[in-house]
Amino acid sequence: MLYNEETVLYGSSYCFVIFAQTTYDTVMNSVQDGDIILMHEIYEQSYVAAQMLIPALLERGYRLVTVSELAAARGHTLRSGISYGRLN
Repeated sequence: MLYNEETVLYGSSYCFVIFAQTTYDTVMNSVQDGDIILMHEIYEQSYVAAQMLIPALLERGYRLVTVSELAAARGHTLRSGISYGRLN
C-alpha cells in the first residue's frame, strides 16, 4: 500500500493498522527460535500488532516467555548494560 496525504488524513487508527501489519509481517517473516521481540506499550500500533502476533506465534509452536526465562532456559546469565536480540 502506498502512503499519501489522503491516507494520513484518513485517521490515526488507519495508520496504526498499517504500521501494525508491517510489524506483524516483519516478525512473522523472520522470527527464529530464541528471538527477543521488543514492543513498546506506549504505542498503539504495538498493541494492535501484539493482538495479531501472539496467536500467530503460538500457532507456530512458539512459547512466550520473559527475557529472564529465555536466558535461564538457554543457560545464559544476563548482564546489565548489554543489549540482547537473540539468545541461542
